[in-house]
Amino acid sequence: MNPQPKSQAKKRASPIMVVGVILAGFVILGIFAKYVQERSAPPNPSTPLNSQPPLSVSDLKLEYDNEYEWHGIWYYTGIVTNNSNKQFSYVQVEINLYDDTGALVDNVIANAANLEPHGTWKFRALVLNHNWSTSKLKSVTGY
Repeated sequence: MNPQPKSQAKKRASPIMVVGVILAGFVILGIFAKYVQERSAPPNPSTPLNSQPPLSVSDLKLEYDNEYEWHGIWYYTGIVTNNSNKQFSYVQVEINLYDDTGALVDNVIANAANLEPHGTWKFRALVLNHNWSTSKLKSVTGY
């Protein structure tokens, strides 16, 4: 038995399908071009590469307040500066306290709300634990 020959007629793509494929190609090409442009754009001149961090701490001191007759209270004080054009709705300073062996024994935390662009915050963080020998500014964070 001889097999029947397949139809030799070719189906043509409709004009609408051709236009659709061309448009899809342009959309994909446009997305790729935008991605490449964003990845290779030079840095914004208003934000230098070696700029300051958005938040910084200065004048960090341990102070004793003897306002109370029966005993005094220790505080860490300092100034947080917002070096950016952004307002931070929340800012926190964290200081770690360590014992003689270097083990972490406590944290001192101060926080504030709504630090304006290029504003400063004079913080005062209460030190409740008196069994420590060294301390370190752990972080200043904000969002």
